[in-house]
Amino acid sequence: MLEAMRAKWALRGLAKGNRLKAARKPYAAYAAYLQAARAGSLEAKLRLAEMHEKGEGTQASLPHALAWYEGAAEQGSIVAHLSAGKCLMRMEAQPRGIRAWYIAANEKSPARANELGKIFGARIESEDPFVLARKHLAAAAEAGHAEAAFLLAELLARGKGGPQSDTEAVRWFTVAAEKRNAGAAYGLGELYRLGKGGVEQDEKKALRWLRRAGDLGHAPAQATVAQILMQRQSVDDEAEVFTRLTAAAKQGFTPGHFLLAALHSAERGSYFDLIKAQNHLYQAARADYLPAIMRLAEGLASGRWAERDSIEAAKWYRKAADAGDKNAQFVVGRMYATGEGVPKVIATAARWFRRAADSGHAVAQFNLGILLERGDGVDKDLAEALGRFLEAAKQGLDVAQFKVGLAYLQGTVIERDQAMAARWLECAADQGNAEAATLLAQIYARRETPPPDLQKAKVLLEKAIAAGHAPAMTHLGAILLKTREGAPKAIEWYRAAAEAGQIDAEYALAMLYLTGNVVSADTAQALHWLARAANHGHVNAMFQLGVLYCAGEKVPRDVQKGSDYYLAAGRAGHVVAKYNYSILVSKKYRIKGNDEIARQFMQEAADAGLPEAKAALEATGAAAARAT
Repeated sequence: MLEAMRAKWALRGLAKGNRLKAARKPYAAYAAYLQAARAGSLEAKLRLAEMHEKGEGTQASLPHALAWYEGAAEQGSIVAHLSAGKCLMRMEAQPRGIRAWYIAANEKSPARANELGKIFGARIESEDPFVLARKHLAAAAEAGHAEAAFLLAELLARGKGGPQSDTEAVRWFTVAAEKRNAGAAYGLGELYRLGKGGVEQDEKKALRWLRRAGDLGHAPAQATVAQILMQRQSVDDEAEVFTRLTAAAKQGFTPGHFLLAALHSAERGSYFDLIKAQNHLYQAARADYLPAIMRLAEGLASGRWAERDSIEAAKWYRKAADAGDKNAQFVVGRMYATGEGVPKVIATAARWFRRAADSGHAVAQFNLGILLERGDGVDKDLAEALGRFLEAAKQGLDVAQFKVGLAYLQGTVIERDQAMAARWLECAADQGNAEAATLLAQIYARRETPPPDLQKAKVLLEKAIAAGHAPAMTHLGAILLKTREGAPKAIEWYRAAAEAGQIDAEYALAMLYLTGNVVSADTAQALHWLARAANHGHVNAMFQLGVLYCAGEKVPRDVQKGSDYYLAAGRAGHVVAKYNYSILVSKKYRIKGNDEIARQFMQEAADAGLPEAKAALEATGAAAARAT
């Protein structure tokens, strides 16, 4: 009799709740469902759980929803098991699940915490929500529910709520996929595509499951099928690619628009249409899809889509940079450094390079290092510059490896270490960096311990020359000159380097012709190459010409011309040239000189420790004292 009455109350309460809900009276409906649920109505418990999830007719509360779902599950409801499992999975964002809920409630409302304690009991302290989720989902999956099987497979694959098991995950993915669950079919296809989850990579099986998911309306699966087919670059696949991407794009799947843009921009394809490509790319970019933003910016910067528009490109690169893309941050920095599409502001460029560098962009690290080294747009900081070069060098950037090697060789910012220098220079040289190969060759040729290795040096220099690095010719000439049999070849390399504008080679070749060592003396050739070197700023060439013209040795004597070369060399810092110029002016040779510069040069030469200059100043001082 009592059971019959309970059943009657349950049915009446459920019916009343349905009527009130249909009449849009959620609070009254909630009360009616509550009466029915207490009388044992399974359906009423499900309705109450749903209302707590939505915050409809009562407060939104996942804990209460879960409690009602569990009540319905205890009565054998498969749907309740599934919904309880989904509720518990939503707790992933909470670090300690049910316990976190309880603590949060206790902080805000002790009464609420007490209520939660009654709902969950001992589980507040002990249960991982994913353990409970597995139990509920397993119950529903075993009963044949496809979505539960799919969600259970995800937990098994991720190792949530229990041991990770690829085998069990694949089994439940397969069960769900065979029951036409799109998510499971997609997940299974991805496992076969990537060769993960304990299955071997199998494109054929991957396509079978991904196509099934796509046919069930799964947009990411549609796009993935299209990507696989696009990689084949077969005209036969283009129609399916277009159909699937169009379907994905119509569902609002942004990567679908991005891939359609790629399809329409393929010049040899049947769907080539730059206007459509641009339209789809803009749609994806405006939806904040980062790959599309970058592709759009690149197209605008290069003129791929229409006329080149660096200002519009800068706008999209900035959008990607603000979203945290390190490549975009680097490009924005480069644009500010060059003034392309934005005003040229080195300080702003440095800020963007720093952001990209801090995210691990190797070229940005190198560029920032250069700015720090020069003090350009930032405070000069050689230590940080070296640190940035080192970061980039560790990522394999050859120009940065060269910089680190050079720093170890110079020993100004870091303790000099020739072995470390050679190590980094070798890394750069192995990547074809000719400048590093040339410097490494000099280490091999000049080192004391271990003994020099001229053969290794020659091989490195020959590689650098083959790469078009002119300074290597000069150094190869110097090495060959050390062996008598290599002298003719040395002259050839010196001449090649000199003709390429290498001032050290111009000077070296001139001195060989001047002295007659190795090659027959030729004053005309010597003067020709000395003049070229001097005009290119070689201070020793300027000084040597000064000596020749003042002494009248091998050339007609021309003191004025000689003094002019001394003046140029002195201004470039040559100490003896400063002294010689001062003497020529003070001795009143018939030259056009500058007394003030002469006095200044003599003082600078003396300050630099030249004994003759010191003696000349002392003699001048003594003469002045006698005159007074």
